[in-house]
Amino acid sequence: MLRNPAVVENLWSLNDAIVSQGIPDSAFTLRVSDGDRYRDCAGRIVSASDDRPVRDSAQTSRHLYENGAVAVDLVVTGINMRTFRLALSTTSFDPRRTLSNYRNNPHVHIELPTLYNLPLNAVPDQLTGRKDVCR
Repeated sequence: MLRNPAVVENLWSLNDAIVSQGIPDSAFTLRVSDGDRYRDCAGRIVSASDDRPVRDSAQTSRHLYENGAVAVDLVVTGINMRTFRLALSTTSFDPRRTLSNYRNNPHVHIELPTLYNLPLNAVPDQLTGRKDVCR
């Protein structure tokens, strides 16, 4: 799940930037493998897509609603990382925060700067990490 419209808009821009390099849209895939996260009432970080715990998630993850929900993980196929990074540089995603060295779960982590943080009032209270809404 991606609730932050800036993330979605920039993913479309990323796709368009790859196509503008002469690569047909049908020749590559940018698959969202992980998006928004929240803390459940037990304090676990869970996926907003399926409410399952996300193992190895950083406590300060930028996927979290409480941290702006500006991060997304992608599985990229059909293009090399040079092409991907060149296209990424035309978007608002922060290239300094791009990570791709995940051996057990190959993907690319990208995120927007804090300027694009999703405000907490844009998500239901139970997804904000606030303890006062837990029952």
